[in-house]
Amino acid sequence: MTSMRLSIVLSCILSLLVAERAAAQTHHGTRPSHGGGQSHGGNGGRQSHGGKQIGSGTIEEAPAKTLRKRRGACERAIADARKYTSERKWGEARKRLDTAGRLAVGSSQLDTVRSAYQKLENEGSRQLVVATKLYEANQYAEALAEFERIARTFGALPSGKLARRAAKQVKKDPVAKAVFQETKAVVVEKLIERTMRTPSRRASPPAGQPASQPATMPGRVSLIKQLPADKQIRVVDLLERMARMYALSPTGLRAAADLKSLQGDENFSRKFAAIRFQYKAKSALRKAERFSQAGMKVRALQSYREVVRKFPDTDEAARAAGVISAIEESNR
Repeated sequence: MTSMRLSIVLSCILSLLVAERAAAQTHHGTRPSHGGGQSHGGNGGRQSHGGKQIGSGTIEEAPAKTLRKRRGACERAIADARKYTSERKWGEARKRLDTAGRLAVGSSQLDTVRSAYQKLENEGSRQLVVATKLYEANQYAEALAEFERIARTFGALPSGKLARRAAKQVKKDPVAKAVFQETKAVVVEKLIERTMRTPSRRASPPAGQPASQPATMPGRVSLIKQLPADKQIRVVDLLERMARMYALSPTGLRAAADLKSLQGDENFSRKFAAIRFQYKAKSALRKAERFSQAGMKVRALQSYREVVRKFPDTDEAARAAGVISAIEESNR
């Protein structure tokens, strides 16, 4: 049944292509001459014995010669497609068949192209079965990769279209989405673990904890509270990223729970917010200074103004305001 539908669709498409070419040849080709042997297809030129216009008119090949060239190009495209098919280069084969379909002349070449397309479609259908089995085995990442590859390879063939639809369905599947998110969340989780193990470059005490208190309490939340300030900021940023982007995954849900516990500690939350605000102010000022050092005066001025606007009543805002005044004074 699928083969019959494919044959009908391909037949209609290729027939339309042939009809379009025939109409184009009628519109652009040599027309009958009227009086004086002049052709209306050119600019007053005369038609020679060989089918080409001469004189002041445009030169066009005889229709028979054009068809021979088209037929030859089609045969070469079909030969290329067969070669790629034997080498299992399905995508290249499909592209050459697309070219052959546009060039095909006569029912014989059309039938040859249809037959070659059918062989490709059979292979695409086989690959779809393999991808579907991966999906049914809950190997969602592998199944999605296969569906997307099949869609790229087989293009507008039914197998390619089915693969595109299947890929969209996999991405919408809640279970599959949770698996995809978990894969990405685990990567962020490892960044958190590495950050917590790596010695801090700064000696600033953690929010809510004196610098001398040892990290002996169990659990990630307790350990985060004992980290130096710069690492606390990095870890909390990563936890917020996981909770926001990977909310369906177990790791993302765990990150959200840790954030809720940290926010539930009023003493930690208050001190951490102050430290984070100061850290962002310093980071914004450094960004403006880098623009200034690079000679990017407009970007630097915009960044200094951003520091003043976002971080008022800070030392960084005062320094930025001083730089802005100096720049504006020099521009007068």
